[in-house]
Amino acid sequence: MDVTCKLQLLPWRRALRRVRKGEYQGDFLIGWNEKRSEWLHFSPPLITTKYGLFVPTSDPLEYCQPKDIQDHRVAVYGPSNTSRSLEKLSQEVQGLKIIMSPDNKPGFRQLPIHRVDAVYSNRDVGWAMIERLGIKGVRYAGPHRELSYYVGFPKQYVDSRQVKAFSQAYFKLLRSGEIDALLRPYGMKPQREEF
Repeated sequence: MDVTCKLQLLPWRRALRRVRKGEYQGDFLIGWNEKRSEWLHFSPPLITTKYGLFVPTSDPLEYCQPKDIQDHRVAVYGPSNTSRSLEKLSQEVQGLKIIMSPDNKPGFRQLPIHRVDAVYSNRDVGWAMIERLGIKGVRYAGPHRELSYYVGFPKQYVDSRQVKAFSQAYFKLLRSGEIDALLRPYGMKPQREEF
């Protein structure tokens, strides 16, 4: 694209607020939802990941279906797409208690000491959080659903032609193998379907 980008790591809500105000021209990475699509253009899907459950290693749970977490206390970051997904899942489960926090740290810290029974999280975010916090005694119990992540561009401040140019540049990098090379060290793969 021949564009210089300045990246800044911000807390989620602050980043979203600044993108909405036009202080930033994009939000990376963001999940699609209908409300966001009202004010954001979305890039092609960049990566695919899964929402799922983390449990203490002493818990034999292998998550396969909603009833597997009946009567569980489940921590989740929210309000967020992640917490909305868990809330939807909870409609199929008896006795599920959702414990929502404004970030992922409390749930993952409480998990190995059994203050919660599980954490519902993006799998890749969960593994990164566990590593960053040095948490031991936690494992991934299985996926609930698959989702894609995008770059969101505020419609009020970013023209759709710029989003198209971004998409074309992205697909060129994808076809060349550069995206695969960037994601490989993190155990991640790009989403392959064209937008």
